[in-house]
Amino acid sequence: MDIQSLRQKYMMSPPEGYSKKQIEHMSDSDLLDMNYFLNEFNNDNDWDHEPEPIPKPKKKGAFFKIDELCPACQELIKSKTK
Repeated sequence: MDIQSLRQKYMMSPPEGYSKKQIEHMSDSDLLDMNYFLNEFNNDNDWDHEPEPIPKPKKKGAFFKIDELCPACQELIKSKTK
């Protein structure tokens, strides 16, 4: 879509907060920026699904097994929990 077609589209139906006159006198660059931000998340792949829930821990306490950590971290945790 060329810039004049884009301008006509928005003059026919101005976005909320804009008047036809503002669209008419808007620079090409500003018009392209506005179009980008109005359509940024209209892609089928963007925000079309619910976010995955954060898994709840199976038991209270640590979220990891101490033996899954590096040896230095294991020693640090052991020294802090004595």
